[in-house]
Amino acid sequence: MFHPNVDPRLLEMVGEQLMYKDMKVGQWIVVTAEDAETGKQGKVVLRVLSIRENNNDSGHDVTFEYQGDNFTFWLPEARGKIKIKPDTFLEAGISANLIPHFIQRMVGIGGIGSRRDYLFECVGGECEKQIIIHKISKLETLYNEKEKFQPPDLSAHLAKTKKLKRIMKIS
Repeated sequence: MFHPNVDPRLLEMVGEQLMYKDMKVGQWIVVTAEDAETGKQGKVVLRVLSIRENNNDSGHDVTFEYQGDNFTFWLPEARGKIKIKPDTFLEAGISANLIPHFIQRMVGIGGIGSRRDYLFECVGGECEKQIIIHKISKLETLYNEKEKFQPPDLSAHLAKTKKLKRIMKIS
């Protein structure tokens, strides 16, 4: 994945990466990270519903569906913590060291990185709602090419988030 002469300190900072461009619709992603309620390692189970090319830095927009597992997320800007319902749609965000500040963004072009945090840009179609997976320690994926996965119709969700993102950029 990396050039053999890359400084090991840089590799440690970057950690493992799951890039948007390498994800597949229907893929399961299990993220092990710090649960905001317990402070212990917990699991966030996501399913990739849609991958779309865009013109910004990441090159791709991704819609995930939260599958549950009783995880408590952090809210941005040290505003506390929150649980969300299974089957909630989440829009791809940024992988960085987010708490307490947006610093040291992931080296790469869009994705989720271990030894980092991950901020979802929209939760349940609401762009002003954001959540953070904190201190990711492990990323696991499962994809069965033989499974005929049919994602739900996302047209209303995507239209809503697109409109809200546009409004937020103007204000």
